[in-house]
Amino acid sequence: MVNDIPTTKSHQSDRYNSKIQDFLISLDKNEDTEFMVEILEVNAYVLPTIGMYSAYVDVDIDKHSKRYGKKPHRLRINVYSPEELDEGELARISNELKKEWSRYIIEREQARTFYKWFKMLAPVEFLLLSGSIIMDFLTITPPTSYLRAGWDIFFWGLILGFTGIIPGLRSFRDKRREDRAKQLLKNWKGTEFAKGTDEEKRSRVNEFRNYFSRIDGRKVDIYKRLKNYSLEIGFKPAYDLYEWKIKDLTEEESFFTKYLPASWRRKMKIFLFGVKVESPRVVAPVRSMNVDKGD
Repeated sequence: MVNDIPTTKSHQSDRYNSKIQDFLISLDKNEDTEFMVEILEVNAYVLPTIGMYSAYVDVDIDKHSKRYGKKPHRLRINVYSPEELDEGELARISNELKKEWSRYIIEREQARTFYKWFKMLAPVEFLLLSGSIIMDFLTITPPTSYLRAGWDIFFWGLILGFTGIIPGLRSFRDKRREDRAKQLLKNWKGTEFAKGTDEEKRSRVNEFRNYFSRIDGRKVDIYKRLKNYSLEIGFKPAYDLYEWKIKDLTEEESFFTKYLPASWRRKMKIFLFGVKVESPRVVAPVRSMNVDKGD
């Protein structure tokens, strides 16, 4: 667990990468070939991106861990691809899944450390509020004491809410998500792959391959057109992938810049709303397309 906020981004980055490696090692040790474990199925779609195919694993770790985190299980990934993938490409998907889920847990740990000072302030502020109300009634006669107590509740109540109660509730929520994700990884006994058999999904993947071959332009424009096309044919996994690709190209921001912002406005936003840790998108490059689609 992360016990304090690192003083520099480079120091935090070293600890961050080290903890991810520790998680990956533990996952490798956790591989289990027992026949009694439950098989849980998710889908991966191999879709065109600039210069290569990318496999997008359509699974949300928060939802997945909430439903299956307590069960020892193996994960079966049904792959929908225009071309059959070899063992190395499948292994790349598995490794990317492990890495992104491990990264998510570490980021949750780091984000929660931001709340600890506010949780410490909450009992102090509660005592101040209680003491102020008691003193109002001991030193001031009604009805003035009621007005003064109301003011204290309003003033100290707002401070207590923003610096204690709200961060505390958010920390409790994030801790539950973090614990569920850790339990999921603990009970995850390995990954296996199967060829997707749903004809409609296979057809959708092939449609994207054909559509991609007919478009050109800048990277962002291509991904916007692919995103719009996914809406037209009603293929949500593709929509999620290309929305993420667009965001990745247009928002040059890492978790560290969110966690240690330089702007006072960003610091105030974090103070009020906390650090947002998004469920990771598991996207693994699997095969070169040998196609240049612009800058």
